[in-house]
Amino acid sequence: MELYQKSISQLFDLEKFLGRINPDQYTRQLPDLSQTSLGQHIRHILEFHKCLLKANPQNPVVCYDQRERNQKIENDKNVALDTIREIIEATEPVREDFPIVLNILSEEEADMKIESTFTRELWYVYEHSTHHMAMLKIGAFLLGIPDLPQNFGVADSTIAYRKTQAFKN
Repeated sequence: MELYQKSISQLFDLEKFLGRINPDQYTRQLPDLSQTSLGQHIRHILEFHKCLLKANPQNPVVCYDQRERNQKIENDKNVALDTIREIIEATEPVREDFPIVLNILSEEEADMKIESTFTRELWYVYEHSTHHMAMLKIGAFLLGIPDLPQNFGVADSTIAYRKTQAFKN
C-alpha cells in the first residue's frame, strides 16, 4: 500500500477509535498516562498532520514545534472527527513529492533547518501517529474500552517482524 493511502487508512482507524469512546472518556485525565487524556493524544496526532499539509512547493517550510494546539480538538471529539475528515480530504489529492525545509526550534542554539521531502515527513508523521496510537490503546485499556484491533498502535516494522517469528515457531 502506498504511503499516502497508509496515512489515510490510519486516519480512518482513528475515526473508528473515536466512535468507540464517549465524551467523558475522550477528555478524562489519566494518571497512568502522565495526566494526559485521549483527546490530547488525538489533538497531537492531528496537528502534526495539519502542520505538514500546510507545506507546498511554494511554501515548503514545516515546523511541528509551532503547531496550533487547538483546545477544541482536545476537548470535543466531534471537532476531532471533523478535523480527521478535513485532513483526509486534504491528503487524498497530494501525490507529488517535493523538497521540504524542516524548521526545528531549540532553546540551546539557533533554530535548526533540515532538508527533507514531503514524503519523508509524511512517513515521520505516520510513525509518530502510530506511537501516539499506542498510547491511545493503553488509555483505552485503562478506561475499560475493549477489543481494539490487534495492530492498532503497532508499528509496521513490528507487525512484519511478528509475522517472521510466527513462521519460525
